[in-house]
Amino acid sequence: MTWDPAAYERASWEATGLYDGGAVAHAWGTETGWFEYAYEVVAPEAKGPPRRRGLACLTRFALRARVSSEYPGSTSPPDGASAFEVTLDG
Repeated sequence: MTWDPAAYERASWEATGLYDGGAVAHAWGTETGWFEYAYEVVAPEAKGPPRRRGLACLTRFALRARVSSEYPGSTSPPDGASAFEVTLDG
């Protein structure tokens, strides 16, 4: 699955926008706030033992993100990342 930063369902910021004119497309927000994304994970039809069901057995996933509070897109230096929080199902 790929992530599209512009595909958020809701956002709560003082101001927000989208930028895709550089090397990295991104959504931005000012001050403190959040973006909310929704994804539906559908397991394939169960056939055979659980270990052969593909996504039906998915119990872990990896989320990698680089979030910067000051630098847009690819202009962020290596130490320019910001702390962020991810929640699942609420």
